[in-house]
Amino acid sequence: MNKITVLFPGGFKPLTGAHLELATRYAQDPNVEQVILLIGPKERDGITRNKTMEMFELLNTNPKIKIQPTEFNSPIMAAYEYLFALPEDSTGRFAMAASSKGDDYVRAKDFVPNVDKYITIGDKTGRKMPAGIDGTELSINVDPLTYSNSLPRCFSRKERK
Repeated sequence: MNKITVLFPGGFKPLTGAHLELATRYAQDPNVEQVILLIGPKERDGITRNKTMEMFELLNTNPKIKIQPTEFNSPIMAAYEYLFALPEDSTGRFAMAASSKGDDYVRAKDFVPNVDKYITIGDKTGRKMPAGIDGTELSINVDPLTYSNSLPRCFSRKERK
């Protein structure tokens, strides 16, 4: 059975320990071949895509975790476009990485039926994903990192007060 490629799209500006921890948790699954962070072009708070990619190269020690630029600012669109861009004869299993915060997990649950739809019916323009790929749900139970006041570490300093 094909191992899974986990697509982990996002802004990653800045790249945080929580991002790398989630990627690491996916990479530890024996069914996972690789985790690909898909990073869009939009600069955020003075942090560019190139700066994030430099940070990734300094911090990442897991060869199963890779980072790849995408031209799509929407993380969800980046994941789907990654699959649309695969060669027609591609095969493999793909999952969408998601934490349990916000709508991330809902988007991950929608991933499998959407991939199935894009393989059989195609998108609004008629483009289809390769028939040999398989969308799969792969959930990782990750508790968010928290500060002593129990707020998730993803909040800004102002929100932690």
